[in-house]
Amino acid sequence: LSAPRMRPALDQPSQTRPKTQQKVQSGAAAERREALDEAVTDWISRIHAEAEQLGEKFHLQGRWFLDKLYYGGQDLIHSRPSGNAYNVFYHNKAKELHELGIELPPGGIVALHNEFDEEYEALSKEQHAELVASLK
Repeated sequence: LSAPRMRPALDQPSQTRPKTQQKVQSGAAAERREALDEAVTDWISRIHAEAEQLGEKFHLQGRWFLDKLYYGGQDLIHSRPSGNAYNVFYHNKAKELHELGIELPPGGIVALHNEFDEEYEALSKEQHAELVASLK
């Protein structure tokens, strides 16, 4: 059932431009691309020079300013939540055990999870939200 698509019949054959006109347009397009490339290269070099000047002024590397320029808004675009209830619960549990003078089990977080998972699973959605809110 696979067949090539039928193309509508053309009433008139497509007209081609004369070779001289094509050469003129191709040349103009090439000049425009070169001018754009030069402008962008000049612009980027000025940005890098300004970053180096700011680096000297504030005793930082110029790369720091370039990172701010290129990646500074990334956290606004791809924001991540400040934490989750699971991490807060086990962080608080480890802190609580430490304050009581009890050492963490040798398995670390895995052992804590095995030991206190039922307590964590018993938390309601509201308690999860409270745990996350306690981070702020």
